[in-house]
Amino acid sequence: MSLVAAAFVLPLANGQSKLQDNPENSPQTKAQATPKTERAPTYRLVELPLRPLAISDSGWVTGNTADHTAARWSSQSGLEHISLPSEFVLSEGTGINSKGDAVGVAFTTDSSRSVAFLFRQGKTSLLPGEQSRADGINDAGEIIGQSKPPGQKAVGPVQWKNDTLLDLKICCAGTARRINGNSQIIGDTYDLKGHYHAFLWDTEHGSRLLSTAGEEYSSALALNPRGEVVVRAVPGGLFLYSAGRFEPIDAPQAAVRGLNKDEVVVGSFGTNPEAQRAFVWDKAHGLRDLNALIGANAGWKLEVATGINDRGEIVGWGDHGETENAGFLLVPLGKSKIPASRSSSAAPERTPAR
Repeated sequence: MSLVAAAFVLPLANGQSKLQDNPENSPQTKAQATPKTERAPTYRLVELPLRPLAISDSGWVTGNTADHTAARWSSQSGLEHISLPSEFVLSEGTGINSKGDAVGVAFTTDSSRSVAFLFRQGKTSLLPGEQSRADGINDAGEIIGQSKPPGQKAVGPVQWKNDTLLDLKICCAGTARRINGNSQIIGDTYDLKGHYHAFLWDTEHGSRLLSTAGEEYSSALALNPRGEVVVRAVPGGLFLYSAGRFEPIDAPQAAVRGLNKDEVVVGSFGTNPEAQRAFVWDKAHGLRDLNALIGANAGWKLEVATGINDRGEIVGWGDHGETENAGFLLVPLGKSKIPASRSSSAAPERTPAR
């Protein structure tokens, strides 16, 4: 399970929510999406030495290791642990850009304090703000997440720019979840009635709610470079928001975690957490179980896909033999020179750093 922030966690953090446990709220549930199977492998699997939460377009990966400490990985540099002050005993990397700059969150032993951090060029810096968490960083170094700005009683959506904390000033509490190269930001915010709603923010227009007709709640789950957003609404289900329109996604039991420029969606699906399986979705193929795309004798059960980059590479975790929550990278066949998968006890091959 992902680390839980002590200060404030939205009901829809990391794409997981009660919504998927309560599918009768969506009219789509009566027509269950049946994952399609494949005869030939579509991806080559690379085992990772960390549980990944994000992947950049250049192939950098961040997440946390088995001892719950933040780390980053690349096929050329291998695994690198992210050091933090000794008072922070639990940490995870949550976002990474194409330069390898990683952001995340760290907690004290009793979880009474959380802090956002930036790891850049081998050095870790703690970001300003109280009870903070960083969740994304773009190639310009702009960071987003949640924090308690000075003078505020609750944590809310924020941006860190040039080591300065900027309040996005969106009513009333919430979190920023993703940022793209155009400085567009998505997240969730509460209204005065305590209902949470998806928002899209940019410097030109400020914040605007991504509201569907008749919704009571909604959450922004994923963002791509084109400003397209995957939104879950209750009632309503999953939608792809693009150019001001909401297009339904037929995946009622899916928890979405990633979206790339080609409108390919990844995440997990299943009737309960124990039965979840990693999936990939696009308009041409619908919902597909990633386990059917890696070959019948792979020896893996892929449970959660946590991210996808614009090269189509997918990261996540699952079970591999006796190892639970083992990290994986799926490389589309014929598109990359990333080292092939090794046994569960071996780290990925190291090559000279860039």
